[in-house]
Amino acid sequence: MLLDSEKANEMQAAVDAVFVRLPKIFRTKETRIEIAKGVVCSEGEYHEAARRCVLRMFASVDRAIENREKLANLK
Repeated sequence: MLLDSEKANEMQAAVDAVFVRLPKIFRTKETRIEIAKGVVCSEGEYHEAARRCVLRMFASVDRAIENREKLANLK
């Protein structure tokens, strides 16, 4: 897939804007790659796609912690 430079710049700006707002502990190369993947796969509003990606990542972490706590209570 080839992108024009304007779209590539918009995507990069969206990733940068969301990434810089994360707490320092979450600003990792892996997190940045996940946000970029979400933006590239989106159709349209890149800033919104970047925010949704971060929300999904944190929701997954919250769910994992919650499930671990539930499993610990079963023992």
